[in-house]
Amino acid sequence: MNIYELAKIIDAEVDSKYYKVRVKDFKIDTRLIKHNDVFIAINDGHKYLNNIKKCKAIIVENDFQKEGIPVLKVKDTKEALKQIAIYKRLNYK
Repeated sequence: MNIYELAKIIDAEVDSKYYKVRVKDFKIDTRLIKHNDVFIAINDGHKYLNNIKKCKAIIVENDFQKEGIPVLKVKDTKEALKQIAIYKRLNYK
C-alpha cells in the first residue's frame, strides 16, 4: 500500500510528494515501530510523537509535523485504524 491509497482509505490529506511512499505495517506502540511502519497515535500515543525516530508515516488527530515523514491528520485515529483493518481484511488474504 502507498501513502496515497492510505490517505484515501482514512479520508486524510497528505502532501503529494509522499504519494508513492510504500508502507508495510501499522503500529500503535512507538517502541515497536520498524522502518516501513505507520504509527497511529491512539489515545495517549500523541504524547510520544516526538520520540519517533523511524517510520514511513504518522497518523494523528492534532497538527503535529515531523520533518521528512508524512503526517496524516484525521478526526479520530481509532476510526482510521478501523478503516485500515476493514480495507486490509477485504483486499488481502
